Amino acid sequence: MYAAIMCLALVLALWASEWIDSLYQREREILTFPEKVRASAFRLPLLVLGLGGMAIILSGEAMQVTEAAKRLLLAWFLLMTMVTDFEQHLIFDRMQMPFAVLALPFILLGGQFADHLLAALAGGGSFLILSLITKGAIGGGDIKLMSVLGLWLGTENLTRIAIGGFLLSGLVAMAMLLSRRWKRDERFAYSPYFSLIALALLLN
Repeated sequence: MYAAIMCLALVLALWASEWIDSLYQREREILTFPEKVRASAFRLPLLVLGLGGMAIILSGEAMQVTEAAKRLLLAWFLLMTMVTDFEQHLIFDRMQMPFAVLALPFILLGGQFADHLLAALAGGGSFLILSLITKGAIGGGDIKLMSVLGLWLGTENLTRIAIGGFLLSGLVAMAMLLSRRWKRDERFAYSPYFSLIALALLLN
């Protein structure tokens, strides 16, 4: 069974990597580092190990197939956003919009449409305000990501993601600042840390 799961993870990882590369070529004009469009060394290992680990853990949980599929699909999306934000400090609208639409059948089946819609509006709205306050330190991709996560996970989980993501990113930023690997005037990728907290919540 584990061999089959890892094969599935590899297929999904390769598909994700191809999609990312196609987005880099299609939307080259918006890339932060257009001279660096090749896959980073960590991309495929992150996708394969992340998806494989998630699939193995979920297969051992006593949950409905629909719920397991929902969590694995969301994990796939989160891992891809982590890759593009680390590589290009960018999360593509062409990636976020399909996953926003994919959330709708799951929340309709779960009977939590109002809560999840509220989470999407509140998450996007609050991060838009933060973006204005921080003068763009919180980017448009982060705003849309929180809306998408709100649709998928609802208000309670989104609150945990926001608090945990800010704490984790703050600790990482402080460590990088002290080690002189990052300067305050340089861009900082926040979304991977929100994604990490969201991935942790998917395992509960």
